[in-house]
Amino acid sequence: MSPPKPSKIKQPKSAARTPTGRPSRRHATVKSLDTHEAIIASTLRCFHRDGYFRTNMSTVAKDAGITRGCMQYYFPTTEALLETAVTRLVRGLCEAHAASLQHAPDGVERLEYAVDVAFRAAQDKNYQVLVELMAAARTEPALRPILTQAMRQFDQMRVQLSTALFGDEKKASEPAYRAASDLVSLMAAGMAIYIFPDDPKGRADALSTSLKDEVFHLWKLPRPAMQRQNPAPLKKARHPA
Repeated sequence: MSPPKPSKIKQPKSAARTPTGRPSRRHATVKSLDTHEAIIASTLRCFHRDGYFRTNMSTVAKDAGITRGCMQYYFPTTEALLETAVTRLVRGLCEAHAASLQHAPDGVERLEYAVDVAFRAAQDKNYQVLVELMAAARTEPALRPILTQAMRQFDQMRVQLSTALFGDEKKASEPAYRAASDLVSLMAAGMAIYIFPDDPKGRADALSTSLKDEVFHLWKLPRPAMQRQNPAPLKKARHPA
């Protein structure tokens, strides 16, 4: 879900001032940080609402309630804004993913639960934005290195979560684990944008079952026979206010 729309940047009447009547240095710094965060929030919101190719510096400035010149003071180039916004987007997804995995059950069922959480990410608009950005990178050379760096962070998060869940950092770096993790990520990315012509829930459930079978096969583990609990809803990625 898109983050709430920030109010236009205005100087509070109660702002601390110097004897000359100008805002104090401390207040100017706080206001500067607020404006910086508002621009990032507006960029992500424009991605949600309009898509990557319909978002530009002018639309972001209008959404943030500031002039384009003001925005370029904080982000002189489109690449600088993209890098910051994509990093923030991926960080929020990582935090949401980690929060959802806090409800994981004990034992081998943890693996099945983790697959469920990753699969449910395909329904999150923030993840759908990330997938759209990856697709756009095919024809946007400047976007590819930014996303490559962001996905390195995502990979590091997956290893950290695997270590926390299963208590085995060495296993998380094994080829079989990486193959299973990549398979889950690719399936989730496809689900985020794929349109089933009919019976979407039934076909998605069938894919989920097949995916779990393959993940357990790669990890050389038996599938749990008992019915496990449903995964907790994926936590919403946090965005700047």
